[in-house]
Amino acid sequence: MEYRYLYIIFIFLVILEFFIFILVSFFKKKFQWLITKKDEFPFKKQDEIDYFLKNSFSKDLGWDRKANTKGVELSDESKTNFKINKQGYRKSNNKYTENLITVFGDSYAFCRYVNDDSTWEHYLERKIKKEVRNYGVGNYGIDQALLKFDKTKINKKCKIIFLVFVPETISRIHSYWKHYSEFGNKFGFKPMFKLKKKNLIKIDNFLSRYQKIYEIRKNIKEIKKNDLFYKTKFQKRIFRFPYSICYLKNFQINNSIFFNLALFYLSKIFLSEKNNKFFNRAILTIIKRNILDTYKMYTKAEYTNLFLEIIKNYDKKIKRKKKKLVLIVIPQKIDVLNAKKQRLSYESFFEELKSEYSLLDLTMNFVRKKNINEMYVKDKYAGHLSKKGNNFIASKIAKFLKKEVRI
Repeated sequence: MEYRYLYIIFIFLVILEFFIFILVSFFKKKFQWLITKKDEFPFKKQDEIDYFLKNSFSKDLGWDRKANTKGVELSDESKTNFKINKQGYRKSNNKYTENLITVFGDSYAFCRYVNDDSTWEHYLERKIKKEVRNYGVGNYGIDQALLKFDKTKINKKCKIIFLVFVPETISRIHSYWKHYSEFGNKFGFKPMFKLKKKNLIKIDNFLSRYQKIYEIRKNIKEIKKNDLFYKTKFQKRIFRFPYSICYLKNFQINNSIFFNLALFYLSKIFLSEKNNKFFNRAILTIIKRNILDTYKMYTKAEYTNLFLEIIKNYDKKIKRKKKKLVLIVIPQKIDVLNAKKQRLSYESFFEELKSEYSLLDLTMNFVRKKNINEMYVKDKYAGHLSKKGNNFIASKIAKFLKKEVRI
């Protein structure tokens, strides 16, 4: 009798294992955040490699916006257009020619999902009657943003350098291959800095020449060594045999992902349409987890020390050029929703930083807004600023400049 029960349990476990294996194999075709052992070396399609090398590749920065290019972006709400001029920055449609401010940073500096005449730089220009040059690039950490500053010919009349970033930047500066922290971002190789005996050491982008994209396998030890997230995140989330154990190890996050992806495909079968809200909820599960991990990093000196040293180093460099560094923190929508519930670790960190640098953290400005949804575009990521949101922060930045920077 005992053997019979053991046999039933064994059959059940085999079926469960096979079922999870099938679901992972099926879901990961569309959902890049489910990873298996094959994702250790995800490069297979030559056309994807060719597209990246042609449109985004930068040996010095990892990726960049190419001069004299234009593009289209689609959110759940609209289709928007952007243009990068021959000098490499996103030009607003204003006619101001006297450059006062040059902006470096991530997609919240670039202003994804709005047209050129709806960026916060555009609105800020109209308020201060001076040109604001936008060199923002999506997914940059402050390390890449400031390395881009090094490569950029700054207008002599420019007096202020904006470094604009989301709180998540603290994880980005500890990343060498973003695929290990943002699963599926396989072309996300970047330069980074390390602290060695309190000295800031630059580690060049692994793809220092485009041919190295074919040499990843033989250099994988070096790549893993330089990236914080291979051991702390990527390795822990890989689905491998036994799949059921891997599922249980991250039960809460996997349960949410599998449930929402199942609803996504079932709605397609029974309702003859894809209900993107379920797919987006699966993505949001990943984003929420990443954001919570980010908050924890702000409480540990082993992570914040690198952030502080990068800022300190570039503040000196910018001062030598007789310009002023201004730090601007723009919260993602999920940051605002979390900040409405409790004070976040990064808020305390940036509050202390204000004693040394000109810094504007816009989190509480958004927390005080009644209708937060109108401030952000409805997209599948953490919510980029809408036209109204950009106009709102332009007003806050203009007031800050007048009071703190005294332009």
